Amino acid sequence: MVILGIRDIIKKFPTSLPKEFEEIIGKRKGLGKRDYLRAIHDDILEGHKPGIFLSYVRSLELFDNDIFSIWKRKKNLSCLIMNYLMATAILKSGKFAVKDLSLKWTLIMYFHPHQYIRVRIGDNEYINVDPWAAAVGLHFGEVAEGFNYLNFLTMKKPAS
Repeated sequence: MVILGIRDIIKKFPTSLPKEFEEIIGKRKGLGKRDYLRAIHDDILEGHKPGIFLSYVRSLELFDNDIFSIWKRKKNLSCLIMNYLMATAILKSGKFAVKDLSLKWTLIMYFHPHQYIRVRIGDNEYINVDPWAAAVGLHFGEVAEGFNYLNFLTMKKPAS
């Protein structure tokens, strides 16, 4: 169930991954922590597009924790699904421990709940990872919150 916290996700953590997902993680393992997060963020966004409106319609998918079926979905993914993919890639890299990740919540337009991941990359050094924010034109390290969600109204192309 994707809507649970990191520790709950770990209890149902996939033991095997789709081959393509494993290859993406494997080709990035030589990078440092920050570079790995950026590269995986971009790799996941290359094949999986966050959705703004249709993610509401597909809300029953939030109860799916089968990484193979989730990996097959390519567009209109909710922040929770995007974070499940990111958390899987982060933890499967071997660079991070469960204690380095925390799921955070914020409000978009001050009423819509939104989830992102905060990752510890060093002593007292953290980076926010929010792949769903690309749907509204934000970049790696930025979090969709408040009214910056409205960027999608004027953006010319999705952020990479």
